[in-house]
Amino acid sequence: MVHTVVIAGGAGSGKSMVAQCFVTLGIPVLSADRYVAALLEQNSPVFDAIVTHFKPLLGQEPIVLAGELNKSGIRHIILQSVADRLWLEQLLHPLVLASLHRETQALQNVPYCVWEIPLLGKSGLRQSAKGMHYIDHIAIDRIILVDTPDDVRIQRIMMRDQVPAQAAEAMLQVQDQRTWLLQQADDVIEGTLAPEALQAKVRMLDEAYRVAFSEKT
Repeated sequence: MVHTVVIAGGAGSGKSMVAQCFVTLGIPVLSADRYVAALLEQNSPVFDAIVTHFKPLLGQEPIVLAGELNKSGIRHIILQSVADRLWLEQLLHPLVLASLHRETQALQNVPYCVWEIPLLGKSGLRQSAKGMHYIDHIAIDRIILVDTPDDVRIQRIMMRDQVPAQAAEAMLQVQDQRTWLLQQADDVIEGTLAPEALQAKVRMLDEAYRVAFSEKT
């Protein structure tokens, strides 16, 4: 059994910066976004399903641009439509979770691994009496929330995705899980920490995790 820590937080929170701190400490980090990218390769079953679903909704706007999905157009739709957003989540999330679990089980001689996941589905997450979390049927030892003020997240999203403030704000509204995630999280990291302070915080957590997980093994 490989112990697992999840880094959660919405867009622009700084999850990747936290994840990189764990990498520097020799901890393997598995990113949900990497698996999503693999699933969206042209002519894959997932690619074809998304094209079939969203093409009629885009009207005259092309669903495929230069061999890739029109992510901007799809993003606009799912920010407006709860039903289409849930359809896409239900298509992708089980496949991503299965890939994360499969790769985790293949790891050897590691103290634990980290999953970088943008969002945790409320319906699929539960906690046992012993303090373990479960995403569907998969056990998770710890959840870290990267907690960042909305104004900082908006600026980061605007810079990263080259979108206007209104689009960034809409993304935050869709991903409004902060209160719920604070209730679920075992540890919280401020997403505005300076690099040195962030590395120190992660190093402290890493030391605690290594001790705790060695006692469980």
